[in-house]
Amino acid sequence: MLSLSDKSELITDKQGTLGLLSNAELSPFDKALNLSLQSGKTLDKPLKPIFENKLYACEDCLYLVACDKEVLEFLCKTQNEYIFIDGFEDLSLEYFLNLDSSLSDRLRIVY
Repeated sequence: MLSLSDKSELITDKQGTLGLLSNAELSPFDKALNLSLQSGKTLDKPLKPIFENKLYACEDCLYLVACDKEVLEFLCKTQNEYIFIDGFEDLSLEYFLNLDSSLSDRLRIVY
């Protein structure tokens, strides 16, 4: 069963500090599914886990939900797949910079 939820959004508090209102109740698979739909895939295309709760694949695209050294090493070995990241996910700056420097032409950030 599928259901809709509100998209994450930036908010400001009374002091003007930025915060994030997100849907933390979504499972990693659901987050990857949302990324796949936002990238133009349809529900009839299978979404397969590469690293459970971290990285998923659908056709020529990879959907990054969480990044660690194992995932980063795998992504650096890929050739032609587009890699989509949720712009509101908590991804370490070090991993992001490593991804951006080696995969910049295939990396897509979705907000």
